[in-house]
Amino acid sequence: MIFEIATLLQDILDQTPAGLKSKDVPTLDEERVIHDAANAQKAEQVEKERQEEQAQLRQEEEQALAQMMEQEKTRLAKRKGKPLNATDNVSNEDDIPGTLSFDQSVPVKTPNGAVIMLRTVYNKVKYRQGPVSTVFMVQPWVRREENESPEDAQAPSFLVLKECHVELQKNEESMKKHIQNLEARLDRLKTLG
Repeated sequence: MIFEIATLLQDILDQTPAGLKSKDVPTLDEERVIHDAANAQKAEQVEKERQEEQAQLRQEEEQALAQMMEQEKTRLAKRKGKPLNATDNVSNEDDIPGTLSFDQSVPVKTPNGAVIMLRTVYNKVKYRQGPVSTVFMVQPWVRREENESPEDAQAPSFLVLKECHVELQKNEESMKKHIQNLEARLDRLKTLG
């Protein structure tokens, strides 16, 4: 019986030798090459998807970190009572302890007559105190541009800073109006001087 099966298989194979040698049917080596290429392409696609997922996770982490930093900056600004300016960037002046940054730049005349815009002071030392205000001696923080000579950026050694103490009122609207009124008066005084 085994002999009969073997002869039948041999007859079938003898009748279709051209079909096996046909270019339509790939050989085992060709099938292996095709299979390996498909596996390599699939592995490459899986790796690409993994890298895209990692990039997306990294971007989400960076956004979360930036949001946390912004929240911490806002929290610290509220704690210090300093208004937060959206244009504040981390800079060298932040490395100096005891700096005080203003909301607006203040024009200051240098010893050689030039006018510089000052936004930050440091080394605040109490000079005199009154019932409503305190006077401090401060040093100006001047950033020198790369194309600027040291003489152009030379600021005064010390400046006088006067802090006014405003008592908080229960009515927030009236307090805001008083502060805005005080700022308007100070701006008018600044233009007179």
